[in-house]
Amino acid sequence: MVAVGRAPALLASMLALAALTLLLLTSYESFPGAEMLRGPFPTPSHDSKRPSSHHHACTTSLAPLRDVFASRWGIPLQTSLVRAGTGARVRRAMERLWKERKITVGILGGSITYGHGLQPEDKRYSQLIEEGLRVAFPDAEIVVKNGAVPATGTDYFSACYKHHVPEDADLFILEGAVNDLMVEANTEGSIHQDVITDTETLVRELLKGGAAVMMLSTWGMTNGYMNGADHHATVAEYYDVPRISTRAALYQYIQAHHDAAAEIFVPGDMGHYNPHGHRFMADAILDHLLEQAFDGHPAFEKIVWHNKHYWAAEEIGARITFTDVEVHGGFLGLYYLRSVSMGLGNLRCWVDGNEGASKLLVGQWGYVSVGSVGAVATGLAPGKHNVTCEVDQTTQAIPNEEAEGSLHKTRIIAVIAS
Repeated sequence: MVAVGRAPALLASMLALAALTLLLLTSYESFPGAEMLRGPFPTPSHDSKRPSSHHHACTTSLAPLRDVFASRWGIPLQTSLVRAGTGARVRRAMERLWKERKITVGILGGSITYGHGLQPEDKRYSQLIEEGLRVAFPDAEIVVKNGAVPATGTDYFSACYKHHVPEDADLFILEGAVNDLMVEANTEGSIHQDVITDTETLVRELLKGGAAVMMLSTWGMTNGYMNGADHHATVAEYYDVPRISTRAALYQYIQAHHDAAAEIFVPGDMGHYNPHGHRFMADAILDHLLEQAFDGHPAFEKIVWHNKHYWAAEEIGARITFTDVEVHGGFLGLYYLRSVSMGLGNLRCWVDGNEGASKLLVGQWGYVSVGSVGAVATGLAPGKHNVTCEVDQTTQAIPNEEAEGSLHKTRIIAVIAS
């Protein structure tokens, strides 16, 4: 039997955390114009919810990154996320990064993403995103491909994106609001379709392979307030795509503080972003990615009830993983509580990330409330294995006077291996 209540060793990660925090505060706060956009806005304390989960090291190491972003940008960072959606696809991509230690990001855009107006030594937001992910996940394989093509819009990428970014990327970021404004304005009399149709075509193609998609709606002072983002928003809403908007973050502030435009845009241009502007775009995207890495799945909680110890959860989708379980005879399972009257739900469990071979462990039965062994996998190779369990959306529990609250309550007593 393997005990499930043992606390993970975090000493090494906490030492790394201290060094990480110092590095971030030094590199980010020393960037020119760090006070820009604080202006009249209050700087929030960024007391965001950080739910506990089995991602102990992840939760520990990502917190200082998001705190740096919040301290650096304040309210504009919060207003830049104009649509979060459910975040389900981004969470899956970040979960893969956490578990498999690898991610491929493809970025599609025009001259802003390309870095028009920047010097060769200046970092584009694509490079800054890669750097940020490497700081958060130092042992992971991070690939960020900048597939920008200047003077193009979504109409081009809807047909040709495969020539510029890996088509099997885990996450795609789309930037095209400024150029799509020009495309839309010149649609009449051409064979071009409308921006919404082009955007939908591209998004559907990218989602088809199971990737996550985000939109970066940029804005420049040369084009007024309206741009292609207003068309992109329709597609983002329908297809549950998160959208970051620099217009939402910057427009009103720059209207009130005209000198601030020079802190964001290339001098004499006011349509392309300078290094500080690229930093803002990268931080806004990274903040959302790391927020989704925090959220993950609802967590199990260790409880003591009538002198009985359990890992407990009742929210559908709550998930827990027990790692490095030694298996010698090929069997891996759970010892979990079953009951006729407590209103217990079902657990869906699998081994070593093979969710397709999951087993359903039913909590309801016709006997007293007592622990029972449920097999998750047999025929396993000797060695260490991981077992993951999730509160399933199904339940056979029957409402009664004793079954208080949710009918999806689950109680894990131990992991059983032989």
